[in-house]
Amino acid sequence: MDKVDSKFAPEQLLSAKRVFISNATGEGVSPQGVSDLTYHEFYVDMKSWGAYQLVSAPADADLILQIRYAMALGPVSVMGRNGQSEQYEEFTLIIRDPKTQTVLWAFTRGIPGAQRQSTGRKNFDQTLGAIVDDFKKLVAPPTTAGDSTKK
Repeated sequence: MDKVDSKFAPEQLLSAKRVFISNATGEGVSPQGVSDLTYHEFYVDMKSWGAYQLVSAPADADLILQIRYAMALGPVSVMGRNGQSEQYEEFTLIIRDPKTQTVLWAFTRGIPGAQRQSTGRKNFDQTLGAIVDDFKKLVAPPTTAGDSTKK
């Protein structure tokens, strides 16, 4: 995602003060420990940002941030894979209204594949960070034409 324009975001996203973070990774197939890692790293990123009070119950929240890691099989590749399906991984962040469960916004980012475990972890961290950045850009207040920080 290159650009997120907060002027299209629902007002609820822009006025929220408290969020509940939900771990939706358990809904699909994922390697052992990835569900906890996804939730933990996302939670730490949101807490260190400090823009919201993180609450422990959805009823106390203005927004629910539902983070999910998924591993799936992609389309069959004819060249170089002997007709086998390729595996891909992705993160999805779904932003919900806690009262109605309506999806207010969603982001999905594919995690680049890797041959080495260390590169895989680096790709995991960078992609999860990109999802957090997408969310930050969405809820950031729009800049005005007279903003003195622009040059």
